[in-house]
Amino acid sequence: MITCIDPRVEPATILGVELGEAITLRNAGGRFVTRFDYDDKTIADLAVVEPAEALRNDVGLLRRSPQLSSHVKVSGHRYDLKTGLLTTLVD
Repeated sequence: MITCIDPRVEPATILGVELGEAITLRNAGGRFVTRFDYDDKTIADLAVVEPAEALRNDVGLLRRSPQLSSHVKVSGHRYDLKTGLLTTLVD
């Protein structure tokens, strides 16, 4: 799971994942960014202005990655802190 570092969200609990079932990578914005994405950009360029669009872009990037097995399912979800609802944006 790639997820936001926000301490108000515990992804394993939200998704019902048990200890040892998944690796969780937590970073600012829950973005999947490769080291090459930083070459010509500033931190402001990497800011998430439109979360749904950023999520769709990151899922597409992961799905196209030759390093990721085609057997791995990649999807994108958004968790609403106010309602507690998890919405699938990219399935």
